[in-house]
Amino acid sequence: MRRNQFQSDPWPCSMHSGMKNHADAICRRFTLIETLVVLAIATIITGGALAYMLRSPSSLVLSNAAAALEQLMLTAQSQASLRGVARSLKLDAEQNIFSIDDLNDEGMPKEHTELDHTADDMPPTQIDMLRLDSDIVLEFPDLQERSMQYIFFPDGSASGPELTLSLKNHRRRIRVSRLTGTIHNENITDED
Repeated sequence: MRRNQFQSDPWPCSMHSGMKNHADAICRRFTLIETLVVLAIATIITGGALAYMLRSPSSLVLSNAAAALEQLMLTAQSQASLRGVARSLKLDAEQNIFSIDDLNDEGMPKEHTELDHTADDMPPTQIDMLRLDSDIVLEFPDLQERSMQYIFFPDGSASGPELTLSLKNHRRRIRVSRLTGTIHNENITDED
């Protein structure tokens, strides 16, 4: 009687799935070309992910700066509502610093002295100021001059120009609704 070939075969893949003859039992292995194709696909995917990750930090810096500016605007808006006095958010274009201040009766930023401050009317703090990264470019499409300010009124309305923040190839737009004081912080794509 002839010995069964499946029992003497050293390859485990030939011992299962009910194969009838030895020709069906030959193990299928990856060829060199198939392995190189898989490695090429993995390299392309890794390269795309790496390019995205290297581009990401500047996008995050810009998003964080826009979010911090939006938060500063919300702070000015809530202070105007709570104090019943219009608040100004103005930009020092030389240093990229935004700061919140009260407005006097003529609509100009109020000058503070040491005697003016009470418990309810404190001088500007770190919460009332924001210094943007010097690499961030500020653009005001609606204004010709670089001096700008946003004004938030106690009734919730506001005024101020559209502002575009740019860093490398990334751009964000901040707009304030005049009627409701709603702040719109949006990403600008190439299609816009």
